[in-house]
Amino acid sequence: MPNLALADNPRTANKAAIARASVRARRDLHKIDKQGLKDLAAAYRRSVESLTNTLNNNAGADGSVKLDVLQSVLSQAQQQLNFLEREKSQILTAAQRQSVEIGVSPWSTEAAVLGSSLATIATDALLFSQNFIANDGLQLSDRIWRNSNHTKQVVVDAIQRSIIEGHSASQAAQDFIARGLPIPSDLARKITSADARGIAKKFRNELMTGVGNPYDNALRLFRTELNRAHGEAFRAAAFEHPDVIGMRFLLSPNHPDVDICDMHASVNNYGMGKGVYPKDKSPWPAHPNTLSFEVAVFIDDVAPSDKEGKQTRIDWIKSQPPHVQLGVLNSRKKRAALLNGLLTDNQIKTPWKVLKARYIKRGVDVNNLRIPSTLKTTDNMRGDGIAHVFNRGLETGHEHASAVDMGKGIEFFRTTDRKKSSVSFSAVQMNYLANPKNNIELIHNHPSSTSLSLADLNVGSFPGVNRVVAVGHDEAIYSAVTLVKSQQLLETGKKVFRIAERKVINMHLDGKIALPDANMLYAHLANSALDNLGLIQYKTERRVTLKKVLQKFDELDLVNSILEEFSNGA
Repeated sequence: MPNLALADNPRTANKAAIARASVRARRDLHKIDKQGLKDLAAAYRRSVESLTNTLNNNAGADGSVKLDVLQSVLSQAQQQLNFLEREKSQILTAAQRQSVEIGVSPWSTEAAVLGSSLATIATDALLFSQNFIANDGLQLSDRIWRNSNHTKQVVVDAIQRSIIEGHSASQAAQDFIARGLPIPSDLARKITSADARGIAKKFRNELMTGVGNPYDNALRLFRTELNRAHGEAFRAAAFEHPDVIGMRFLLSPNHPDVDICDMHASVNNYGMGKGVYPKDKSPWPAHPNTLSFEVAVFIDDVAPSDKEGKQTRIDWIKSQPPHVQLGVLNSRKKRAALLNGLLTDNQIKTPWKVLKARYIKRGVDVNNLRIPSTLKTTDNMRGDGIAHVFNRGLETGHEHASAVDMGKGIEFFRTTDRKKSSVSFSAVQMNYLANPKNNIELIHNHPSSTSLSLADLNVGSFPGVNRVVAVGHDEAIYSAVTLVKSQQLLETGKKVFRIAERKVINMHLDGKIALPDANMLYAHLANSALDNLGLIQYKTERRVTLKKVLQKFDELDLVNSILEEFSNGA
């Protein structure tokens, strides 16, 4: 039988099941990640304890470790550190095996239509991750070796330096005593360097505290490789499905600062939608220790407006406000190069020192590279829009809207219906919102100071709208980029908003939260859940009132409870 189009195929309903299973898989991966990090921490603590015991066992009656036992101490330390490395390797390998199994699990209901078995896909993904060569030319084994050497170097150097320094100080002190002179205070302090407790404290600090310490690097390596294995397994299984044509790059709700991931998640580089990439073209993972992830995109997820809205990465960056441009490029000079027409698509990730040398060879005066004054207005345009809806809202008590094109640096319109909880648009205004060539940030105020409604998010699905912003009268700012078509958003969104509303109402009835706080909380939780599901990118700023509401609760637990209820088909 020939393959049916997905829209007419009984498997259409399975798209929702796959999406729910993908959310569960990410939650399960998070559990493995947490447990793995706990196991690594425990392994390091055991190693520190063993090393400390070795020092104590080799210390003299005065608690100091003498030079004549240095080689014996170092030999025992090497053995204990070798054991730590074996433990770390076992923890990582076991977690990777679990992560690839979880990575393919969302596709279990579709196993019959996949080109390979899930077991084969998982095994291949594990091997790929372990043999993957990054841009720096290193494989996983190389990174483990580097971390192992760093660990040994820090511990051995701390022990050796302390014992030798203490020995030298002791000899120098004997000379002072022989001459009947008092021992200088700085020399007396150095004598205690060889104290077993002091040495243990020193190597423990250098091993597990401070920026770039071996323990921190080990955790970073663990999370990076666990995510890589999981993501590779999920991606490989997805592309075995006949109706999957791409992967959507998504930011984690906990994405801390603007960086290159924001570009990857937002640019429509292939005409398949924001952040969507065909096979073998996805930039995920964009950097180590990433919190971003991917979801599958099916044939019928791509709309004609997505094809019309195709743009280069350079055009996307140029259309962004200054703080986003700076966050993505991570260099003021690179931003100046961008706005002076110098930066090309393949130079976005190139370090400035490399670009600088290239530009100098081309005769560019890099020392006088400046931001054109005419291009400094984008943030001001957004700020003017926010100020307008906020101030007019406070004056009138009504909702007001402003449509700002972040690429062109112009405001298309301002409007109000003189109503407290809604604002509508004329036919001309709708044409602006529907034109995929526009890059509109639709800004409006919420007198209730609550987060974005489902209707707000739906406007964000219009081809000409990049982001919808709600400004609370408590000065909070809620914003979202809608990543899917209106039908999918509304179908899932109604369920998620209903679950969130029911949950906070029950919390109110149980006396856990006041009704005004419940009204403020439920839309925020629903939007956070939709972000997790990959339907929107959701951000909050200056959420002072909301922060007070959340003080009594674990926000992540609340969101996960909504996702779990949704995943169970509520």
